[in-house]
Amino acid sequence: MADPVFVGFCLEKNANCGAKVVKKAFPEEPVGVICQVNGVYQVVEYSEISSETANRRNSDGELTFNAGNICNHFFSKEFLKTLILEHEQELIYHIAKKKIPFIDANGVRQNPATPNGIKMEKFVFDVFQFSTNFAVWEVLREEEFSPLKNADGAPKDTPTTSRGDLLNLHKQFALRAGAKLCNSEATNG
Repeated sequence: MADPVFVGFCLEKNANCGAKVVKKAFPEEPVGVICQVNGVYQVVEYSEISSETANRRNSDGELTFNAGNICNHFFSKEFLKTLILEHEQELIYHIAKKKIPFIDANGVRQNPATPNGIKMEKFVFDVFQFSTNFAVWEVLREEEFSPLKNADGAPKDTPTTSRGDLLNLHKQFALRAGAKLCNSEATNG
């Protein structure tokens, strides 16, 4: 669902392309970073950034590259038309090293512990480089971002942690509106 405040922000800035970001939680957080490379906005994927660059800090201690891309974007219709007509062939592939299950010579499914394959990917945010007026809006992680990268059973970024974050957000909305919690289960989340 489109965020009317974000759309209004982009329209007010006369942006043809925009993105919401959150401050990265830690340098190696598996989230791409929105930054300028040679004066052009783009997302540098977490798998494509060196540890040294990911850990670079400003004089105030903040991460230099901390604008985590949460994949909530704005595109004007005109921008997308121009993109398709003039730039579609310029979009590049990203290499992602993946753990790909396979069937071994004995017919047994194997789930590798380390990457054993390469996946070629294109991302929607690769179009940022073609924007003539790009807008970035930093939002609160607690209100707008709960990564879902793993299956339940992993320590974080799972369907269960995402549901808990959403429940907690809605609980906060209700409390701010004057609601009272009526059982102990409502306090867990």
